[in-house]
Amino acid sequence: LQIGANDGISEGDPVAPFYTDQRFSGILYEPQARAFSRLEANLRKYTCWTARNAAIGEVDGTIDFFIVRYPLRSKHPLFADRI
Repeated sequence: LQIGANDGISEGDPVAPFYTDQRFSGILYEPQARAFSRLEANLRKYTCWTARNAAIGEVDGTIDFFIVRYPLRSKHPLFADRI
């Protein structure tokens, strides 16, 4: 189980080394739409892993979720799309 998986392969991702080992499986959660799209694409060839476009919280429901806007990303460090 990974909460906040981003694209699933970014530098330092602790779960990524296990994708190719069929003894492991899991669910990766990512609430950001753009990151989730990349996560789904990156996991497509690993059938033991499932991506979910959702956030995890204390209660059911919806919340406001703030992200760095793409036009501004070029002015921010490379990791800005991972926060």
